[in-house]
Amino acid sequence: MIGFRQPGMVASMLLAALCLAPASPLRADPSADGGQDTNIEELVVTSRRREESIARHAGNVANLDSESIAAIGHQHIHELMTRIPGVWLARASGQEHLTAIRSPVLTGAGSCGDFLFLEDGIPIRPSGFCNVNQMFELLTEQASNIEVIRGPGSALYGSNALHGIVNVVTAATGERPPAMLALEAGSNEFLRFRTVISGGASTPLLASLVYADDGGFRDDSGYRQGKVQLVADWSLPTAELTTVFSATDLDQETAGYILGENSYKDPGLNRENLNPEAFRDASSQRLYGIWKQPAILFDVDVEIDIRPYLRHSDMRFLQHFLPGQPLEENGHVSAGAITAFSFGAEKRQFIAGLDIEWSDLFLKETQSGPTSGSDFLRETRPEGKHYDFEVQSFGVAPYLQADFMLSERLTLSGGLRLEYMHYEYDNKMLIGNTRDDGTWRMPVFPTREPQ
Repeated sequence: MIGFRQPGMVASMLLAALCLAPASPLRADPSADGGQDTNIEELVVTSRRREESIARHAGNVANLDSESIAAIGHQHIHELMTRIPGVWLARASGQEHLTAIRSPVLTGAGSCGDFLFLEDGIPIRPSGFCNVNQMFELLTEQASNIEVIRGPGSALYGSNALHGIVNVVTAATGERPPAMLALEAGSNEFLRFRTVISGGASTPLLASLVYADDGGFRDDSGYRQGKVQLVADWSLPTAELTTVFSATDLDQETAGYILGENSYKDPGLNRENLNPEAFRDASSQRLYGIWKQPAILFDVDVEIDIRPYLRHSDMRFLQHFLPGQPLEENGHVSAGAITAFSFGAEKRQFIAGLDIEWSDLFLKETQSGPTSGSDFLRETRPEGKHYDFEVQSFGVAPYLQADFMLSERLTLSGGLRLEYMHYEYDNKMLIGNTRDDGTWRMPVFPTREPQ
């Protein structure tokens, strides 16, 4: 099968697609059920950390299913997330983006804590250590579905979800896709390879891979990106256990800004890259387990959900948008567990749990040459190191969420969460307003002309 897409939209052409196993039908044959309609009710998992009907959710949740994701075939997350009302992911260079969920488009450290990005219900970054572009670390191209809660998160997620939550539900916990192999090509030397190795819903093993190579529509603005996920299900007498390994790698040539009013309309300027030296190299790895088991605690039927995890990331990028163009290097190793204990009757449901997290973080910023510009810029952006520190953090958060169904149309929800966070900083540089070699940085004050 060969398909075409218009240039300027997704700009890709499907060269070959080989399906190795048939997809499961969306609904059962009505004749097999006495002619009754067997539509599957839409379910979500993010709002209460468990599967439930979207009609019972009291908040504002949106869902993109696997069919929608496959039909869009996005090369950039912007193409996918803008299908959700109230959500805007501004497209930046390469795979970069800026997020808005019923909020302004937030940049830099201003986005930390405002949006919570999850993979199968697990945060992909430690608390207080975000990256404004961090959705490129998720395998959205082959997700089972993506759920977005627009507005503040509940007690289940805490203070890191001020404006909204994005949960990428992968095939590890969602619907298992059939095996497939696809190769795509498009304008600007775009190539992408995608494959799923699977035996269908009954197989205990699953592997997904995406590799893309894009030359970029501007000079020196290409990227190469790979994403992989390995899944294994384990058969246990009374419980369900799934282990997942996810990894991503991005090698990007970043394009800088073009200057001048209406410069984007000029064909001689809109393909230029004024910062061919800019780049971003980023990698991430996550290993986690999902343990689900029914139990009886204190004579109460309880559904137990425990998700331990181990995470790592490393990034280097040139801050071409700052005076002096310093190089930032950051990374982390973190581990923790998310727990949820669900119990209650149909009209009274409760979820209690304990989230725990440990992380070891680092950040360095180094400028290789002098800053050009005013005296103020030259003195405040010196050559050499700007930052060099390590942080160890520990957090623990017990919570309780309760939902009371007062009527068919009215549900009362409330939650309580107690968070404790401890940070221990280790500064690797000199203390004070000096350069990294200890010489004094002279403060520069604006001067006034004599009256």
